Amino acid sequence: MQNHRFHSSIPENPETRAFSEETHTPEDLRRGEMAYFKAEAGKCEQFAYQALYKARGERQHETENKALFLLLRRALWFGDYAKIQALFKQMEAQLHITEYADRHMLHDLEMGWFHAMIGCPDRIAEWLKTGPDKRAAAPAAQGHDILIRARHGLCLGKHRETLDFLAAEKGDPCVRSFVTGHITLRLLEAMCLFRAGERAGARDALRESYHMARPQALDMPFIEFGRDMCRLAGAVIRDGNGGIPQAWLEKIRKKSAAYAKQSLFVASEYSREHGGEGLAPALTRGELAILTDICHGLPRAEIAAAHGMSDHTLRAVQQILFAKLGARNHADVIRIAVSRKLVK
Repeated sequence: MQNHRFHSSIPENPETRAFSEETHTPEDLRRGEMAYFKAEAGKCEQFAYQALYKARGERQHETENKALFLLLRRALWFGDYAKIQALFKQMEAQLHITEYADRHMLHDLEMGWFHAMIGCPDRIAEWLKTGPDKRAAAPAAQGHDILIRARHGLCLGKHRETLDFLAAEKGDPCVRSFVTGHITLRLLEAMCLFRAGERAGARDALRESYHMARPQALDMPFIEFGRDMCRLAGAVIRDGNGGIPQAWLEKIRKKSAAYAKQSLFVASEYSREHGGEGLAPALTRGELAILTDICHGLPRAEIAAAHGMSDHTLRAVQQILFAKLGARNHADVIRIAVSRKLVK
């Protein structure tokens, strides 16, 4: 699982009722997913809407669901929060279709992915959270639940626990059966290793993922890791590329940085819409330490010196904190941090 014009809603299209759907994955949906993972935004949107119209005409609810989720992924990629809101309404409408047996489970998976991507792990359904007591059997999830659990652990900064979880689930035949799932598993491992300070292991995992993705030029599984991928790609470049073409690393670093910026915007808008209630943005140890210093009233120069960073870098970190917390200014940051008990 892992997806410009704004479509505020999906209009009725009677002409699509003349189209029939394939028994398994419809061609339009397959082509849309492939375009997404190849980072071809225009083709992705075109084929996703074609699949959606046909599915609605034939009352193929699972295909409709997958097309909506593909459009959701694309909307997050572009930071299009208005479209995300419209897609949420249509996805929620599917929950009332009683003949659609797997609707609740798939909705949990898709919203779990979204909340992990914007740093709101507390909003992920309980059965999708990491932990020894959380591994519920979900055959219909086709391995996507494993990816969400791992993203949940990464989102919380539980690097060692997530690595153990990934090691235990690495042989799952469902995840390994689709190439993007296999790539994502390896990338999750790379991110956990990198955050844990094991740069060599992270580089090796990234290199293996690159070689898996290269035959079909699948860039989006990398781009979706946003700031983590930007930092890892930069570190690999500084360390000598590690057997990965520098041009590709530079491209992925640039695109993942852009993705991070857009997803932070969406996280900020989502937080504002929900009033911050129940949201627990995932902050790194460094971000939390800086947030604590801000709340304690330390001047900017003192905070920068204490953390060994330039004023420019500190400003960048503060902008990330503002986005994650949905804050407009320093006073807002302090109010939100105190109300959510993020600082003592």
